[in-house]
This record gives sequence, C-alpha cells and structure tokens, in this order.
Amino acid sequence: MWWEPLLDLQTKYHIESTFTTIESFVIVLSYVYDLDKKVKIKFTSPLKVYRKTYETLRYKTIVELDEQHGMSFYGNWTFFKIINSSYLERMLGREYSYNSTRGTHYCLITLDYMIDMISDTEPIVQWLV
Repeated sequence: MWWEPLLDLQTKYHIESTFTTIESFVIVLSYVYDLDKKVKIKFTSPLKVYRKTYETLRYKTIVELDEQHGMSFYGNWTFFKIINSSYLERMLGREYSYNSTRGTHYCLITLDYMIDMISDTEPIVQWLV
C-alpha cells in the first residue's frame, strides 16, 4: 500500500462540514491556523464507501505510515490517494464483477479524524478564501 499526497493541503485542517446530495459528496475543511481559510473537496458522484474514524482509533495505520514514510510525511499532509489499498480490496473485492469500475481510495487525515472514501470520480478542489 502506498500513500500519495494530493493537492497542496499541507499541515492540518478541521472538518467544517460534510454533505451529500443525490449527485455529489462534499467536504469543507478549515485551515487549523486560520479558520477563515477554507477548502471544498467535491466528488461529482455519490461515494461507494465512506468511513469517518477518530484518529486515535486508527493507531495501526498511523504506525504503518510512520514506518513507510516517516512521521513528518503524515504530519505535513492532509489529503491522500492510496495506491494498492487493502481497504479498497476488502470493501469492493468480492462485490464487484470484473467489468465494474472499482473506484479509488482517498483518505483525509485531519486533526481529529481519518476519513476514508472510495469513489469512481476524481475530486474537484476549490479554495473558498
């Protein structure tokens, strides 16, 4: 499994809101050092899988990230695309036929939570302030 940082979301963010419509899934984040600085991450189709977990409950994942990349890597980035994801395999491996699109595993690591998302579409990122 390999974690690839996405975007220029360095350091950490708070989750301000998440919302789902029939056509999309959106997360709005606030920069930890300036809450007026916000970024919207939008997936233009519903997510296949969404999991929000307190960061402390994902200790094993944090240890693996530290071993693979070093703690500064995990501490300096927020949004990741996960290559060869065991989570993706677990969630979709047996459920989808060989002709189905499998999706991509993305993960947000904020100050308090880790959010795993599996989507068929690439996210659109918009800076709000």
